[in-house]
Amino acid sequence: MRHKVLHILNSVTGGIGRVLALTSPRVRKLGIEPLVINLSGRYLEAAREGLRDIPCYDFSFVGIGERLVLPFCGPEMKARREIRCLVQQLNPQVIHTHYFHTDILAAPIAESAGIPQVVHIHGINKALRSRRAVRWPWTADRAYMNLLRKPQTFVLLVSPYLRETLAQCGVTDWRGDVLVNGVDCDCFTPAGKTEEKTGKGLFHACGNPPSRPWIVFVGRLDANKDVSTAIRALGLLKKNSVLASLLVVGGGPEREPLDHLARSQDVAEQVVFLGERSDIPDILRSSDIFCLPSLLEGMSVSTLEAMAAGLPVVASDIPAMRAIITAGESGLLATPGHAEAFAEALGRLIINGRERESMGQSARQRAVDRYSVDVQAEKMAEFYRRILKKS
Repeated sequence: MRHKVLHILNSVTGGIGRVLALTSPRVRKLGIEPLVINLSGRYLEAAREGLRDIPCYDFSFVGIGERLVLPFCGPEMKARREIRCLVQQLNPQVIHTHYFHTDILAAPIAESAGIPQVVHIHGINKALRSRRAVRWPWTADRAYMNLLRKPQTFVLLVSPYLRETLAQCGVTDWRGDVLVNGVDCDCFTPAGKTEEKTGKGLFHACGNPPSRPWIVFVGRLDANKDVSTAIRALGLLKKNSVLASLLVVGGGPEREPLDHLARSQDVAEQVVFLGERSDIPDILRSSDIFCLPSLLEGMSVSTLEAMAAGLPVVASDIPAMRAIITAGESGLLATPGHAEAFAEALGRLIINGRERESMGQSARQRAVDRYSVDVQAEKMAEFYRRILKKS
């Protein structure tokens, strides 16, 4: 018997969209029929390609993820009515939600349909950051905490450290499991020995010397990703005559401020903003160092992709990254928001090509051994079967 699982997301434009695009075709071969509701109607090209054979239902509830405070008002009510009708037509056995807002939005629908809901926590979301969950029980934050405790709710965490986060919020009686994100190690591969790291037309077109090491960041340009720290670190390195170039892949509200910052740090000619791209594997394969200065993370998909591509990682010293990176072996960790610490770590790898290569090889091996998407897809399918037996 094939079990239908209905995924509900705010949008399929980021790392979660890439993970869904990777795992959906694989779990389908294991007897799970994935369906997708995309509330924004926008797609990342990589997600669109991966989901081409998966039934997707696009809505355009613009901004619903940013505006939802109470679950019974305005656009949220309209969204819930339309989704409820679709659920009745599709008759899924599981509803799988991926964001704080969709978790709350879908909860009454799953409850009224009598089917389990999987709440997939990809990082420290709004409710987990907020102390209002304790002080003001009528807020959506408190509704979220109550949802995690319901008998029909099953929680998926992308990192073991999120267990501690839930416990700190007073949620210890949840049911579920930890399932890390996976990466396609056949798609994300290192550059061949005869392939020039910086020899592609993309890099020549940027106007920087091809011999200069390339640092790459991939992700949404928002305050949490803190790309400003990487740019300030680049400025400090330049003052010490250590030169590298930074490729910034992704879009978001911080794009213009980051451009201004690069100019103020006198590194505008070293920072290249590429926007959203569909050729991430090629970009990583042609780079030298991956940098992720995030203040908060769950299980960074872009970091796993960079590791699979054989890049050493310089990342913030936060729990999520400590779970992925072995400091001094597959990368280096630096104090979050501390440009001097990032400059020191980046400078070490810029100067020492042999260490950079060795860490990149270790990162690749760790990605293959621990984060293969095929293994994670099998675990996901088994998780669905397990919760259906319990429901």
